[in-house]
Amino acid sequence: YEHFKATIGTLIDYKPLDFRGASITIPHKQNLYRYVTEIQGYIDPLVQNCKAANTLVVNDEGKISAYNTDIEAATDSVCNALSIKPDELCDYRIAILGAGGAARAIAVGFMMHGSEIKIYNRTQENGTNLANQLNEIPPDKNKSVITTYSTNEILDAEYDILINTTSVGMAGGPEETNNMPVPFPANDEKGSGLCNNCKLVFDIIYNPEQTPLLKYAQQTTDCKTLNGLDMYVRQAVKQLELWTSDKFPDHEFVSQISKNAISKNVYTQDMFNRALSHTLMRTHLDKGEYADAVAPPVRSLKHLKERLEETENEEWQELIGALLPIYAKLEPYLNKYAERQGTT
Repeated sequence: YEHFKATIGTLIDYKPLDFRGASITIPHKQNLYRYVTEIQGYIDPLVQNCKAANTLVVNDEGKISAYNTDIEAATDSVCNALSIKPDELCDYRIAILGAGGAARAIAVGFMMHGSEIKIYNRTQENGTNLANQLNEIPPDKNKSVITTYSTNEILDAEYDILINTTSVGMAGGPEETNNMPVPFPANDEKGSGLCNNCKLVFDIIYNPEQTPLLKYAQQTTDCKTLNGLDMYVRQAVKQLELWTSDKFPDHEFVSQISKNAISKNVYTQDMFNRALSHTLMRTHLDKGEYADAVAPPVRSLKHLKERLEETENEEWQELIGALLPIYAKLEPYLNKYAERQGTT
């Protein structure tokens, strides 16, 4: 924590940088909550509930705030996959695998909507500790009670939505990518117990697109499956809105980034950030790959429009076309920063 505190403090105090915020990921989400609490900054109510934040915002007056965009992104992603409204989540039973920071945020999101929540964790004590903390949330903000179990108990459990918040199955993660976050049932045919009668299996991992858990669900059940890409992009869009105070075309942005960029494996890590910055800053796209060696950066919205007219790749035309209104909103901020740096 002390290293995190020193780093963030230095970034904020270095005036020439004009530091306005950051995206915070594991293992520092709880550190961000602690830091902003210590300096008596603004803590969003949802962050106060889950004691973890992924978004740091510094406004024009220097006020420091902490938010967690994972919470709403997770519930929005599930609602979109099931074609339901958020107020319908109270009718769904949620099984969460894991008891880390992601599980904490996602559990809070579904608690707010009154879902029945069960946490399954390899070390049941950790799951119980998390449940006890979340169950202390005041009744007016907590519409459900969380119970905990060991991971092995999930095989015969009943739930409507299964959500994996662990890193098991992630490319480059601590576990082999052919592993599952739960034990394989002895009988891997339909109706064997795992995911039986489940409506949705949601794995927050987005690389690989098809994790072992999702593959298993597709092969042995009739339920819908969802990887973490939709949630990942949604939370990043919400971060942009917090940093710029502008509203971005969420559904269109998610659709275009997911369809055109991710499906072609152009990006493997930091997908949203790469999709946004590289698409806006590079002028030439060839067969889904960036010609970084020859492409100068885009200097203005006018310049980007000119390059858009020159490219013959229809799919990239569609993608950049969707990003143009976003760039138009970002350009004033980029120009303001450029003026401070004495450049364009």
